[in-house]
Amino acid sequence: MKQKKILLFKFLIILIILTVNMNFNALNNFTPDKIIKITAERFKFTPDTITIKKGIKVRLQVQSTDVTHGIAIKGLKINKKLKPGQIVNIDFIADKPGEYTYVCSVPCGKGHKQMRGKLIVE
Repeated sequence: MKQKKILLFKFLIILIILTVNMNFNALNNFTPDKIIKITAERFKFTPDTITIKKGIKVRLQVQSTDVTHGIAIKGLKINKKLKPGQIVNIDFIADKPGEYTYVCSVPCGKGHKQMRGKLIVE
């Protein structure tokens, strides 16, 4: 009986390791159909409007040029911190058509609330 429990435990550990490895590989093998570069600076995103086709794999390459900012895209569950000079890659599949507002999610000064853009999925 004890040997069966040990065998079952080993099997579960191996299964967990394989599952984690498969998920890690799936994330690393993301090949975008479109790469979009976004710059964040007080108090704007450039570009402030992005249009993409439904169903494509997208990689946003976002960089702050001045202070720490953030980018949050409501409806797509994206919220990343942007440290000055660092490029942050955000990968997703644009599977839902619509207009999504992106905003700075880290307070960055008096114009923070006006720091926004629009992502349009057609």
